[in-house]
Amino acid sequence: MELSYSTVSSVLDSWEKLRAHSDFEETVGIQLFQNFLTLQPNAKLALGLPKDLDITSRATMEENKRFAKKASYFVKFFLLMIGKVVDMLGPDMDTVEDILLDLGQRHVRYGVQPEFYVSLGQALMTTLEANLKPADFNAPVKAAWVQVYAAISHSMIMGHNQLLKETQQK
Repeated sequence: MELSYSTVSSVLDSWEKLRAHSDFEETVGIQLFQNFLTLQPNAKLALGLPKDLDITSRATMEENKRFAKKASYFVKFFLLMIGKVVDMLGPDMDTVEDILLDLGQRHVRYGVQPEFYVSLGQALMTTLEANLKPADFNAPVKAAWVQVYAAISHSMIMGHNQLLKETQQK
C-alpha cells in the first residue's frame, strides 16, 4: 500500500473538515449508515436489523430503539476506524496494512461480505460529497479518497479471504 504525500494530505485535510461538522456522528455518521444500508440492504441482516426496516426515515431512527442503538454503534465504530486509518496514513503503511488484514479477518465473524466494502466506499463518497463544500471535495480530493478507500478495502478483503481459506483448509 503506497500513497503519495499529496493523496494523504488531501484525505487528511478533507477528513478534518468533515470531522469539524457540528453533530459529526449524529449528522454525518447516520447519513453514512443510511447511505450504506440503502446500497446494501442485505447488510441489515448482518447487523441484526429487520430486512424490511425503512432506514431512510428519520422517524425510524426515533421510534425504533434497536435500530438507533445499532446505527449509533456502527456509526461510532466506522467513523472511529476511518479516523484512525486516516490518522495513520503516512510513510509506514506496512503497519496499517497489517491492522487492516486483521480487521478484515475479524469482520468475517460479523457476517460482513466482501461486497459490503464496495457499497460502504460508495456510501462514504456520497456522504463526503454531501457534507463538504465543492471546493473541499473536488475531483482531485475525491480521487485521493477513492485511492485511499480502495487500499483500505483491498487489505480488509485480503484478510477476509485469508481467514476463509485457512478455515476451509482445516
